[in-house]
Amino acid sequence: MRIAITGHMSGLGQSLFDKLSIDHTVIGYDIKIGHDLNTCCDEILASLDDIDIFINNAFCDDKQIYLFDEWYNKYKDHKKTIINMNSLSRYTRQMPNKQFRDYVVYKKELDKHTKAVLSHPDRLCRVVSVSPTWLTNSELVNPPSGAKLLNVDDVSDIIIDMVVDKPQHIELSELTINTLC
Repeated sequence: MRIAITGHMSGLGQSLFDKLSIDHTVIGYDIKIGHDLNTCCDEILASLDDIDIFINNAFCDDKQIYLFDEWYNKYKDHKKTIINMNSLSRYTRQMPNKQFRDYVVYKKELDKHTKAVLSHPDRLCRVVSVSPTWLTNSELVNPPSGAKLLNVDDVSDIIIDMVVDKPQHIELSELTINTLC
């Protein structure tokens, strides 16, 4: 299977990349190696023709939404899978700073776009929204004091088991991953 992932050089993206690379051909796109979503979304999209699963992981304002919309519209009639990495932070009411507020706004919008396509009855493309709670190794958002953190390796194991390793005709459209007290 051929898999592409954005944001593959840190956090959850790196864990997924490392684990999936054992049994699959995985192509990574990351700002650390020149794939800035602000400037190269169309270049990334053009390189995904032979990809079976696209893991839309990297956050960059509305670029994650753009990648989803464009990829889905191109491949909705193909047996492919797109995994949108969302976040439970979209439900939070505490907004400690502008960066976090923007993050929450765009994650809410990504959720709307994802849910809108799930109602398309004739699509062949699987669409999965994965929403973990606070993660260890997050470079983007600092969790609130006292927050229970999920280990990125545990989350990547769940995604691989529940989504990647399932037959194409089975769709788990929403996957919420949280911690217990």
